[in-house]
Amino acid sequence: MIWREFLQSRTTSDTGLSTLGRPEGWLSSIFGGLPTEAGVTISERSSMSLSAVWTCVNIRCGLVASLPWKVYERLPTGGRRLARELREYEILHNRPSSEDTAYTLRHRLLGNLLLWGNCYAVIQTDGRGMVNALWPYHPEQVRVKYGLRRGEFSYIITGMINGEFTEMEVQKEDMIHLRGFSHEGLNGLSVIQNYRRGLGLAVATETFASNFYRKGAMSTGVLQYPGRLTKTGQQNLAQSFDEQHAGVENAGRTIVLEEGTKYIQLSVPQDDAQFIETRKMSRSEVAGLFRIPTMLVPGAEDKSPTYASSEVFNRQLVDFTLRDDLTMIQNEFNSKLFAGTNFYCEFDLRDLLRGDMAARAAYWKARWEVGSINADEIRDDENENPIAGGFGKKYYVQTSYRDISQPLPVVNPVPSPALPVPKPPQSKAGMKKLFSNIVKEIRAWGTFNEKRAASKFKGSLVEPLAAELNCESEKVIEYCSQSLASRALTLRDDLLEAELNWLAGQLLLEKDHEAA
Repeated sequence: MIWREFLQSRTTSDTGLSTLGRPEGWLSSIFGGLPTEAGVTISERSSMSLSAVWTCVNIRCGLVASLPWKVYERLPTGGRRLARELREYEILHNRPSSEDTAYTLRHRLLGNLLLWGNCYAVIQTDGRGMVNALWPYHPEQVRVKYGLRRGEFSYIITGMINGEFTEMEVQKEDMIHLRGFSHEGLNGLSVIQNYRRGLGLAVATETFASNFYRKGAMSTGVLQYPGRLTKTGQQNLAQSFDEQHAGVENAGRTIVLEEGTKYIQLSVPQDDAQFIETRKMSRSEVAGLFRIPTMLVPGAEDKSPTYASSEVFNRQLVDFTLRDDLTMIQNEFNSKLFAGTNFYCEFDLRDLLRGDMAARAAYWKARWEVGSINADEIRDDENENPIAGGFGKKYYVQTSYRDISQPLPVVNPVPSPALPVPKPPQSKAGMKKLFSNIVKEIRAWGTFNEKRAASKFKGSLVEPLAAELNCESEKVIEYCSQSLASRALTLRDDLLEAELNWLAGQLLLEKDHEAA
């Protein structure tokens, strides 16, 4: 079983052995790269002499290196917060080592990834397992050392220290390894070596253009002499012609030939060979190779980009190019630096997707009006200080919004009559005092009038008593008759409460009778 797993994990393509068909990077670098059908050799280093390759690599490296890279903590209640107190935050966001800043480290790593297909950085920790630094190594210095079982491997770093060749083994948990497209999973394929045929054509085109202008922008030809020339005469004629007409400084000079000598052109003119189109196609292919919009590579297209097309290309650059790079980087660093914790690192794409001033103002206004963001948060994103006094921390919403389940308001509704505001119910002691005050007021009249007394009872006693007993006002009015007023006038003060209780009892009895 162990031998079978060994064979499965160590196939011919997985061993990482250097062959003539698939040489290691250091081996091909010694010979200046691999030959191509165009007659030139291509390596990861020599490919950077092409302006299109240089532009594409620097665009992708610069964009990723300039993005804010932050460390967050997942909160138990939901949401997250910036974990600025962590050492990893300082390493990823500011300075990973004494040799690199966060920008230069990411620029180096992604540059190696784009050209060689792999990039490496050793995680340096202290005795407590805390991360202290990240040290990048060139892909040609690192190779994978496979174990006996699938999934068991480490890294061997080679180099010269104090003039001596040394090797250092690093466990996979202590190595940041970003890899591109790979057939076997551990070693990414070099984009340059896999596309060296097309790049060779681009290099050959650039070399041809250089030689063409070096020879005075003249096509290759022969000098035809009517007689016979000795070998020395041929050399003197060719040397004399080249001195007068070869080179950019001699371009445009008039050709004077003697003794019937004729100049016969042999090579195809550049316009017939579609020289310009070939260079343009090479640049477009390189842009597609690195997934960069052609509008960002000079000379890759004829049309000048418009504002609308530029916005679409920028969005495509984020969606189809940078998102792949950022996801790979985040996954590798999270698995090596924050495994088993509530912390994680993430790139902030808001600066890259930031629109113009009008679009940003509309975006912030829409979020502020629904209460999803406050003024201080907007100012912080715009790199401005918060409002003094804490007034910018408040959230606001529009009051005109309604719940979707509620009915729509009636247009121009007819105003309904105002309902009388019921008086709050009186307590038992309050009712007694009210009843007693009415009786005292009636007794204080100089001339007793039963109709006037009954009206007084109705006006002051009906609504409080109806609210207290939860019955209709009409029922109370029936009992607040003239006889009640006459009887109240002759009652002693100690019988006022009994009279009030009798009145309430009559009302409650009638209410219960109606309910039954």
